[in-house]
Amino acid sequence: VKGTESGFCNRGATENSKDSALDFHPDIQSATQQTLSETVSEFQARGGWAVVQEVKTGRILAMASCSNEFGKAANTVYEPGSLLKAITLAAAMNDLLVTSDTVLDAENGVWMFEGAAFQDSVRGLVSVRDAIQKSSTIVFAKIGLMLGSKRLAAYLRGFGFGCKLECGLSCEAGGILSDSRDWSVLKTARVGIGQEISVTALQMVNAYSCIANGGKLMRPYFTRDGRPEVIGCPLKPEVAREIRGMLRRVTEEGGTGVRASVNGYSVAGKTGNSQKAFEGGCSDTDYYASFAGFLPADDPVFCVIVTIDAPKPEHTGGIVAAPAFAKIASATAHILNLPPESRR
Repeated sequence: VKGTESGFCNRGATENSKDSALDFHPDIQSATQQTLSETVSEFQARGGWAVVQEVKTGRILAMASCSNEFGKAANTVYEPGSLLKAITLAAAMNDLLVTSDTVLDAENGVWMFEGAAFQDSVRGLVSVRDAIQKSSTIVFAKIGLMLGSKRLAAYLRGFGFGCKLECGLSCEAGGILSDSRDWSVLKTARVGIGQEISVTALQMVNAYSCIANGGKLMRPYFTRDGRPEVIGCPLKPEVAREIRGMLRRVTEEGGTGVRASVNGYSVAGKTGNSQKAFEGGCSDTDYYASFAGFLPADDPVFCVIVTIDAPKPEHTGGIVAAPAFAKIASATAHILNLPPESRR
């Protein structure tokens, strides 16, 4: 999937540009920008972007990039990798194909399917609950196949992928989600694990906010006086609640996102890393490292996504992006005067 970085938008665009009306929370924007810059520098990355969204309203509290081009989170498209597994899980649970206790086979760490090798750090029989905590590639490829191309594509579009969110940014990209009628079974398995689909960080943070918001998908907006608008309900509230609990385990001992934990608050989220695509293939050396999540896990207030472009030498979301998420989330909780959960 070839990405695009055509154009950008910021508050200094032009006097007559609708993008000039962007109104982020100044303190959260500053903390997000500083953390992102420090992370890009620490991992010698090419760049990165981060978004902070208010869960129940959809308002974007901060949107930053290492070059201060705010629109990169809305117009840079990339394969999300394992971040998408939470959406695949949501779709399968919503249609009663699996429960958290369903056991699937992660094989011996390698699964040959349609001539392709799916590799996994997980081995043997594993519950869906543990598969998301440890980010099993094979299990979620199989869940993608259980859904099938038509149903999986319909859920992805229901979560806002493959089209613009029409949030008022002139530079917004819609990502790439091809017609499911053209999918092979191999592509269906790959889409289930976040490959052969491209998204923007704005779409992804909005989808995670949907899970945090009881299954209600909001339209993002950028001004204090914006009006919250529900644009879809792809997920049953009880399923959203159960997924939040499973994503909470991702940030606890044994999960891939333990470095995303924030003192005083429960955190739910998901790590992701994906190879960078170029014309004709994928890089063997350059990756996007991401973490998306929200807090408090049981009653979320805000959601954050961090994506780092081509970090070195580490390239996983758990090592690179999760600590940046934790810093941004901690600062945001403090700025919003969110009481620690022990006193809530």
